[in-house]
Amino acid sequence: LTQRAPLCIGLSANSPGWQGEDSGFCSARSNVVSAFPMSGIMPSHIRTWADFQAHFDRLAGHGIVNSIKDFYWDVRPKPEYGTIELRVLDTPLKPAYAAALGSYARELCIEVYNNPGRWPNEDCK
Repeated sequence: LTQRAPLCIGLSANSPGWQGEDSGFCSARSNVVSAFPMSGIMPSHIRTWADFQAHFDRLAGHGIVNSIKDFYWDVRPKPEYGTIELRVLDTPLKPAYAAALGSYARELCIEVYNNPGRWPNEDCK
């Protein structure tokens, strides 16, 4: 999903303002979240849950993070539900938009599942 996050941002963009001012962007959210030190994309070396756990344990061991909530990645695992969070979307203005974005994210997950080893792909940046 990380490789498709920019498309999802574009499809959901509806927050041009920030603190009552025009941000100059269709979605100010990504720029606001980027101020957090653990924001952006998940490191590319994390490909499995074990990789994530090792990464988390290393950072926690140095006192850099205390919980998964300290990561503000565009896409991150949600271990208590066994799911993935796509965190970069603006809040859809209509239920139909939310359903469409959810359906698109679901189809991306199905594509990844049905094509093991294809994602992520360096050619899709």
